[in-house]
Amino acid sequence: MSGYEAFARGVEQFQNGEFEKAKRSYEQSLVKDPHVADCHYNLGVTLQILGQIERARKCYEKTISIDSKHGDAYNNLGMILEDPVGDYEAAKTCYEKAIKLQPNNAEAHNNFAACMDRRFKDYTTARIHYEKALSHCKTEAQMFYNYGNLLDYKFKELDKSVKAYNSCLKLDPEHAWAYYNRGYVYHRRKQYSEAREDYIKALEFDSDNPMAWKSLARIYQNQDKDYEAAKTAYEKALALKEDLADAHNNLGTLYHQFLEDEQSARAHYERSIELDGNVYDTYNNLGLLLHQKFTDFEGACEAFQQAIDINALKHEAHYNMANVLISGMGDVEAAKAAYLKAIGANPKFVNAWYNLAVLHQNNLNDIPKAKEYYKKALEIDPKDKGAKRELEKLANF
Repeated sequence: MSGYEAFARGVEQFQNGEFEKAKRSYEQSLVKDPHVADCHYNLGVTLQILGQIERARKCYEKTISIDSKHGDAYNNLGMILEDPVGDYEAAKTCYEKAIKLQPNNAEAHNNFAACMDRRFKDYTTARIHYEKALSHCKTEAQMFYNYGNLLDYKFKELDKSVKAYNSCLKLDPEHAWAYYNRGYVYHRRKQYSEAREDYIKALEFDSDNPMAWKSLARIYQNQDKDYEAAKTAYEKALALKEDLADAHNNLGTLYHQFLEDEQSARAHYERSIELDGNVYDTYNNLGLLLHQKFTDFEGACEAFQQAIDINALKHEAHYNMANVLISGMGDVEAAKAAYLKAIGANPKFVNAWYNLAVLHQNNLNDIPKAKEYYKKALEIDPKDKGAKRELEKLANF
């Protein structure tokens, strides 16, 4: 059998999915004629499919040494250099050479765009090349998916990202991550029914996606008020990926506020903090739990202070700290200062004005100030019955 015949047989075997046989045929062809660039290239593609990455790399390099204008070889070599080798600069150079040699090579544009997106954070260049890829090829679902991700996460062009995900799903109706990402766009746009439907579709095609379980749990918890379903979905997410700090925080809130399981709530808040100790809401939530359910006033204050250290410009932790200081520890001056900090962070937070008025009325016996603060609460919320009632009581003082 001649080298050409062995090569032709290898092509046929490859097309039939007989990759081991194709490999042997290409190797036989190269024994006969070791200088055929396309045979080295085809062997490289076959080896790459078979997972023999280092041999595939050498085949692509040999292809280029024989034919320096072989754009496909540069493109495939770039893929290997990017992952698993991790030589991003060399990969970038290969993609650029592939594009220069084959300006209409959609795959090379797509790979270059993905490299610029993931490795170099050059999102403008990535966008240009995703769009060039799609101008040359509109039949590859993954190209639309990649483009949709970039439009969503980096350019915040949600309408365009949905259109890209739609195109992806039209080509590949079982693309689980396209359903998830489109659902996440819908979720942020408060299109909860569409988000729920997409999360469920994502899980239909990939039930091991922890992000889809976590996001579906949020819909169950916040929109559907189906707390048992939310609990189950969070648990599935954490069984797949235990280190999701926000899922632990959300599950802690579920146990704390709706399922009345204080010990589980505390365990999940504390695990969330172990995983990510720089989240304001988790410390604030833990502080509320320690105050309300464990009467651990010192622990609550410590948690609120941690939240304040993370972001002193948010009002909730200042306000919650003040409530603990006045009701649990009797520290009137410290509570007063904390209420004022809450008001400084959010001057329209009516509860802080009201509680500050109560403090001046009951603890400091400063009626003029109490009346001033009740009036301020009513300015913010004219329907505040508590402030109106207290002002009527103090009318003659």
